[in-house]
Amino acid sequence: MKHHKHNIIFISIIAFFVLSPIIIFAAGDPVKLAPPKIQIPIPELPQWSAVEVVPGELGSMPWIADYIIAIYKYGLLICSIAAVVAMMIGGILYMTAGGIPGNVKKAQSLIFGSITGLTIILFSHMILNIINPNLTELGSLEVETVIKLDLDVDPVYGEKGSGEGWTTGGDSGVCKAPKNSVLEYCGVPTTKAAHPNKPELIQLFKDFAACGDFNYNIIMGMCEHESSFRPGLVNCACFKGLFQFKFDTWAASMRGWPGGKDTSYYLQQIGISSNPIVKNDARLIDPKVQVMGVTGATLLAKNKIISLCKGDISKLNSSDLATLIYLYHNSGPKNLSNTLKLGGCKGGINIEKGLTESWKQIIVGRCIKRAFNKGKSECAAGDGGYQNRNWTGGNYKTVAEAEKGGEMFGAGKAISVRKAGAQRIVGKYKAENLFSAVPGAGTCPIKTK
Repeated sequence: MKHHKHNIIFISIIAFFVLSPIIIFAAGDPVKLAPPKIQIPIPELPQWSAVEVVPGELGSMPWIADYIIAIYKYGLLICSIAAVVAMMIGGILYMTAGGIPGNVKKAQSLIFGSITGLTIILFSHMILNIINPNLTELGSLEVETVIKLDLDVDPVYGEKGSGEGWTTGGDSGVCKAPKNSVLEYCGVPTTKAAHPNKPELIQLFKDFAACGDFNYNIIMGMCEHESSFRPGLVNCACFKGLFQFKFDTWAASMRGWPGGKDTSYYLQQIGISSNPIVKNDARLIDPKVQVMGVTGATLLAKNKIISLCKGDISKLNSSDLATLIYLYHNSGPKNLSNTLKLGGCKGGINIEKGLTESWKQIIVGRCIKRAFNKGKSECAAGDGGYQNRNWTGGNYKTVAEAEKGGEMFGAGKAISVRKAGAQRIVGKYKAENLFSAVPGAGTCPIKTK
């Protein structure tokens, strides 16, 4: 019996590893998974059909359970036949025993053993049901699907992480587009090295968070999500540093500081050359400059959330607030405003729905204004017609295609910002009371205007 139990466990493990690769995938919209192809068919196996799953949610996968059940039923059939054959052999041995006690006993043992085994086989379901009804139920596996995150997209140079905009390695890096190095195109080299003194960097986060009166773990989670604490990371679209700023996005974030347009004043405050920062400026990659920028962005996001929600953020839990703050950094002020106006102040899934709709509206509007109204037959990425990597239609040829593709792009963004907020800022760094500095954690290193 012990040997048979090991066989069943072994077969189940083999079935799992044969079938499990089909449940690991990445997608944006609901997709249908084709049933697996079985190399060793079993008579009791049901006819399978495709299963629809939604990325990021639990998907019901019936195939492994069906396969194990089929093995069990097929095993019952084989065992029943074997028991009947053994009973027949026992009967023959009994008839030919010739009254010899040893042979009679052997035949009787075989017959009774076969009857016992057949009884257990035939009544096994009833016996297990009496012990515990759950032992007779083997339902479909509920598996959370793996999500392919759709990260930032540059209108010309492609998606971060897709190979279109990111360098594949080396301190200089070779860009696929344009055909030159990161150093030549962006003014600084790229390196994947982590910050040499992480405790010092974390203290910098704490000090600047004290300036803005917010929880420094917001910056911690955003930094890990953007660069994994690698200050020298630069891509071919010139997103730079710990928080992946470009010149224009950094300059915009500085507006969160009082008198933030006077960047020379603030650069002097942190001991950096006070000459105005320009495009491809090497100073932009400095950790202090990056942290000052993300502090300004967080202040802008914080104020916008409170303002557009009319001071009532009671429906927004920590995960919601962290998601909205990162949304500002990731997708910009217009998308944050649209998301909140489209119901984001209610929190939860309303944030994802609002951001999805916002990106859809923005992309459609850009395609109409920059492409279709100008007589172009297609709306490309350079026109602002950003695409989710799961969109297979190429450049948008109609407004309807732009609507569909824009919705897919927005849904991908929604997944990304929720991951940064829920899994990084709140889940990993346990950020609470996001709109208040952690008492005693840091001291603001600069004087605001």
